[in-house]
Amino acid sequence: MDYQTPWVVIAARTLPHGEKSFVVEKGVPVVNFGLTASLAEIVREAVGEIGQLRSSRHDGEAKAVQMFEYILSDHFISRFKGFAESIAALREHQSKERQFHSEAWSKQTRYYDEMENERREIAARMLAIAETPTKPILKVCGGT
Repeated sequence: MDYQTPWVVIAARTLPHGEKSFVVEKGVPVVNFGLTASLAEIVREAVGEIGQLRSSRHDGEAKAVQMFEYILSDHFISRFKGFAESIAALREHQSKERQFHSEAWSKQTRYYDEMENERREIAARMLAIAETPTKPILKVCGGT
């Protein structure tokens, strides 16, 4: 396929050199596949801003070049990696929180089950007492 575009961004599951989120390799941005939508959103917003400026075709192309150069810059790479690290930290925190709550709910369920079993045992014992005929109580009368 020939898209006739001067710019390209590669989305990959594994990045070169052990990078985790974003790297520029031989002038080509490579983004972690899971962060593709975030990068696309950032670029889309910038393109929208350029369009709202109602720039001439030549000026719009110059802005697009500047935008792509910024994506290749150390500043963008640093900020985007920070963004990606924040996302990863939040996901890890949420995963740990989900695990904590899952374990807590599991314990609570076990305690409720134990309480219900104890309550049923007490109720069964009381019902057995109620249904068992009582034996007459013999009084011993003694004389003096």
